[in-house]
Amino acid sequence: MEHTAFRFHNRAKEQEVIRRFLRSSRSEMVILYDRRGVGKSLLLERVLAEEGVPYIFYRATRRALPLQLESLSEAVREAYPAAFLPQPFGSVAVFLDFLSHLAAQREISGHQEPVIAVIDELPYLADVDAGLLTVLQHWWDANKRRPNLKLFLAGSYLSFMERQVLDANAPLYNRRTGAFKLEAMDYAEAAAFFPRYSLSDKMIAYAVLGGMPS
Repeated sequence: MEHTAFRFHNRAKEQEVIRRFLRSSRSEMVILYDRRGVGKSLLLERVLAEEGVPYIFYRATRRALPLQLESLSEAVREAYPAAFLPQPFGSVAVFLDFLSHLAAQREISGHQEPVIAVIDELPYLADVDAGLLTVLQHWWDANKRRPNLKLFLAGSYLSFMERQVLDANAPLYNRRTGAFKLEAMDYAEAAAFFPRYSLSDKMIAYAVLGGMPS
């Protein structure tokens, strides 16, 4: 993906956690969730862009499944221009099979770069693909021993992520290799965005942006 320049402050611990997943010697399925507007998408894109390797970043929407699959296919073409995709993926399962095939090819060739994919706003995709989480479960069970797959599942609907993805009765329970909730910045982190403000103005800005406790 191409990225415009942007300023990025703090989140050093969270960036390091994501880097560890990306650089590990095993496959990873990582769940990242937050309250809308906290910044998970920007955080993921920042770290992935700095790694300097191809990655697929698909942000789901409220559109019908065929339209989402078209957009998902475009995200793959953007990451892997040489990939032969004569038509959009017929299902999310076909997309996952593509990731597996790509990972297998790299294993055979000794290619060291991981195959990285992000499905952002997962709840939107699950809304129009009722079996999505079970498909992900079966796919992961079949591919978790590969050394080079990195799948990030992200979402901003806390109730969905906690009940449908992280809960003990959810299809992906005990499948994920990592999960963390991105919390809102504290005052010290947020103040870095306003280096020229006085202490009182920084506090006001923090309050206006929703940082003060209720």
